[in-house]
Amino acid sequence: MGRITCFAVLGRGKQIVVALSHMNLGNIPVTFHDWFEQTPEVLGGKLRVRGSRVSVEQVLELLEAGVAPADIVKSFPSLDLPSVIAVERLAAHCALAML
Repeated sequence: MGRITCFAVLGRGKQIVVALSHMNLGNIPVTFHDWFEQTPEVLGGKLRVRGSRVSVEQVLELLEAGVAPADIVKSFPSLDLPSVIAVERLAAHCALAML
């Protein structure tokens, strides 16, 4: 997968650019925090879909490969369609922030 980057707006209008594969909760907008979580002992601290052991990066790789969201949900019982859509929305946010 190519490097997907995202802008995060910090206090006083400062922006940082972070690769999604290195993202943490502090790098994503608060509006997405209900969908994702991150703890050092799970998946090496990668950002993941809340309540699962599926990383945002894994879902993005599948979407990029053309796997339909419904098929991703079938492959990962801990995911539901709204959580896969939240990953898509995060990626869309990151893409728009780069424009």
